[in-house]
Amino acid sequence: MSFAILVMFCAAGAAAHREKGGITAMELNRPPDGLDGSGDPKCPCIGFKGVKGEVNLTVGDTVLRYPAETGGSCQPWDDNQHPLCMEQPKAKWCLKAWCYVDPCHCISLAPPKVSHYMEATYQSHSIYYSYETCGDEDHYTSTFAEACVNQKEDTCNGKCSWTGSQCLGTELATMCQD
Repeated sequence: MSFAILVMFCAAGAAAHREKGGITAMELNRPPDGLDGSGDPKCPCIGFKGVKGEVNLTVGDTVLRYPAETGGSCQPWDDNQHPLCMEQPKAKWCLKAWCYVDPCHCISLAPPKVSHYMEATYQSHSIYYSYETCGDEDHYTSTFAEACVNQKEDTCNGKCSWTGSQCLGTELATMCQD
């Protein structure tokens, strides 16, 4: 998959980009005109749209069967799939749309998060997800203690790396800098 621009996410870079007339919070919090489920063009969904079959995703100790195209477009993929999304009342994040994105090709006010329940790679790096590219707020990540963005410097490890100020997925903290 080719992209028109290569951009990395970092707090200083995003702030500088906004100051130079780049994206604004308003632009990211609403789906762009003509959005077809592919995410915001500044942080497009990757890959799996329209793929038939199923994929196993591990949530805790449970293996769940999701559609193979999970994360390939902006949809509330966890609704009626994830155990917490089959209970009443449903967790707030169950009805929110998200998709998988390439962290090195994503301009966003909130960094994309590395997936901890899909063990896969995209162009040699971990799979990342974003609610923001789909025009929704991320209510899931704050409930997931193991998420990189929820780690402190002394617990930031595994798929995560410390940037000097925050814990992010290793690709965002290191590889996307190139």
